[in-house]
Amino acid sequence: MGRAEDLFSRIEREGMAFIDSLIADRASEELFLEFKRSSDSGQGSRLHEHDRANLRKAISGFANSEGGVVVWGIDCSKDSRIGDVAQAKVPITNTRRFVSWIEGAVSGCSVPPVTGVRSIAIELDASTGVVATLIPKSPHAPHQVAGEGKYMIRAGSDFVPAPHGVVAGLFGHPPHPVVYPNFIVTPARLLADGKVLATAGIMLVNNGQVVAEDLFVSILFPRVPGTGDTLAMERKIDWPATSVVGVDCSIISPREVRLAPGGFVTVMAVHLRIDSNIDSDYRCKLTAGCKGAIPHSEDILVTRAELLELASNAKAGKGDMHEIACKMLGLKSNRA
Repeated sequence: MGRAEDLFSRIEREGMAFIDSLIADRASEELFLEFKRSSDSGQGSRLHEHDRANLRKAISGFANSEGGVVVWGIDCSKDSRIGDVAQAKVPITNTRRFVSWIEGAVSGCSVPPVTGVRSIAIELDASTGVVATLIPKSPHAPHQVAGEGKYMIRAGSDFVPAPHGVVAGLFGHPPHPVVYPNFIVTPARLLADGKVLATAGIMLVNNGQVVAEDLFVSILFPRVPGTGDTLAMERKIDWPATSVVGVDCSIISPREVRLAPGGFVTVMAVHLRIDSNIDSDYRCKLTAGCKGAIPHSEDILVTRAELLELASNAKAGKGDMHEIACKMLGLKSNRA
């Protein structure tokens, strides 16, 4: 997980509290972070053309660089020492509608379109808030700003046209596979012994342009909340294990296995059983990838208090059992 994804994950997790901390700390725009004030605060009937132009520039610039996050609804002021800093919220009206406008505009912002762009609404009250947009580093760079014939890159806290040498270098990068894990979570179940069971299948997906080889998954559990059958790993495919210590496991595909672009394969499943006797947090470190590409790495933490609350809700029939399973395992819901 890169810096942009880390930043977006924190915004998603902490919401308005994190936005307020950026303003209180007078956070400056930097390589991975851009603040934008919407031209009409989302009060028009569609995405304002100035906002659309800023989105085009940000998508090209961040995707051609190391990725980044745009926070819409924040006013910036110039600080002579550190540059543009977050000054105040200028809330966007109907943030969910603003998110839908951005999502509808993404495909037309660059040539070729950038995949993996995500936006979320962070609500201030029932009708206003701010919006955060994640623009990942693209394996398909370079991306041209649609309609302008320019290639942007991120330089410090600005988007600037890419010099010829940079664009030439981007074109010179050979395509490579992009393998990352996807999680198929099933609804939590109450077991006969009173425990709550959450299960997630781990699927490897190739989102790159070429065939992936030497696929691998390593999953480590620095902390398991209980003993005995609290946690179990199930291998879904006959790949050799390079190491197995307790529930920790690392596997790699045989040399003859290849994963086509757009292809996927389910490799293992995690089964977590909890009750009121758990004695610690649930921690997991997952690393997945393939030959010739940067691996995806993810650290997951669910506290003991959170697990106890989820188990209690499941037993009382409170809440959606699919969402409970996702939260038990520290994963996002895989349902729209």
